[in-house]
Amino acid sequence: MDAYLAGVLTRKLNIPVGAFPGAMVTNLPLLNDGEIEFAASVTSNMVRGWKGEKPYDQRLPNIRFMHQRGLFATALVVRVDSKIKTLEDLIGKKIAAGLKGETAELHALATLKAAGITREKIEAAGGIWANMSYAAMGEALLAGTVDAIWLNNPLISPHSAVALVNERFGVRLIPIPEDALAKGLKENPDLVKATIKGGTFKGTPDDVLYLGGATQTLTRADLP
Repeated sequence: MDAYLAGVLTRKLNIPVGAFPGAMVTNLPLLNDGEIEFAASVTSNMVRGWKGEKPYDQRLPNIRFMHQRGLFATALVVRVDSKIKTLEDLIGKKIAAGLKGETAELHALATLKAAGITREKIEAAGGIWANMSYAAMGEALLAGTVDAIWLNNPLISPHSAVALVNERFGVRLIPIPEDALAKGLKENPDLVKATIKGGTFKGTPDDVLYLGGATQTLTRADLP
């Protein structure tokens, strides 16, 4: 939650504001059940939670949109010295995609599916699909123990998880074919086409398009 918003809520509404552990997928059940009053989320989580679609096992009707916080793109990141150039090059490679069931993994799998690539196909060729925190993914990419990572990245600045990799080696973004983007948007209407500006990463001078979403603040529907 933004520090400014937290201050306003505390001063004006007399609502104590504190950090609650859990990533954005796990925020929504807590919000729905009344364990928290406000939560960060993204468009795909909100829509899936409202409808009761995976990764949720039931509808979460006690959630209400409060305000939008900006766009992000779910980017496919490699080191500049990587031999990976296309999505097909991921087959048989070691890939990390955030924590299991979280937005980076969900959006990554949606992108790959639209391009005709599955996790099973990657693993059948000897590859590994790993779930780990953003910090761990950045360290693994830096050390070369994974070949590529998927992460939700701002549009005009490198995510802090890969800042050191970008500084030491340079980071290159793998582009998504236009037809896969179009199919991904059709299959996932809760996502948008998001552009990471060229020059954001050392090894990527041109704009790169991905599936992405809007970050949001949600509140409980039963609050005034």
